[in-house]
Amino acid sequence: MSVPPSKRQCRRAPASFTPSPVAEIDVAVVPSGCSTVFVIIAELKEQKRVHEQISPLRNTIMQKVKRCFQDFHSGKELSDFPAIISQAKVLFNLVPDPKEQRRGRVQDVFSNVTSLVALRWFLREGVLCSPHDIQKESGLILSDSEYLLGTIAMARELERYSVGRATVGDARSIVLCKRLVSSLLGELMGFDFRN
Repeated sequence: MSVPPSKRQCRRAPASFTPSPVAEIDVAVVPSGCSTVFVIIAELKEQKRVHEQISPLRNTIMQKVKRCFQDFHSGKELSDFPAIISQAKVLFNLVPDPKEQRRGRVQDVFSNVTSLVALRWFLREGVLCSPHDIQKESGLILSDSEYLLGTIAMARELERYSVGRATVGDARSIVLCKRLVSSLLGELMGFDFRN
């Protein structure tokens, strides 16, 4: 049921009305209940400022990681890897606390960087890297979720890698990939996700 415009309680501000920015309002003269609103507004402005810094950096890193995986599967050198790590460190410094601000697409960035680092580690060492190894290799301190998502993504990349190795008859690499993915799946199946 709609209310006719003449009966509505809220009225539009006149065209000449311009709201004052928060910085121009003297909080000392504002009634105590209203000061909470100004604190919330200041927090929202800070979140918007951080978001405006994060978004372009997040998109750039994701594009570079995707391109790096494409280069890897086509047999090219991973030349963007150092740039990806340095940009991920900048993003990490903007959003250092995984429990507070790293959600959604920011968490995806760190898990994708983790998968790239873990893949390089596996190709060099032949084993799955630990979170400590990721920190040594990249300088990033990851949450458990970011590490777990990154290792699962790395296992998906190993699938493509092992198919490529099978076409050239590299049985040793295929066996290593199979062992890693089988042990990772075994651990995940035995893990209690209720915590």
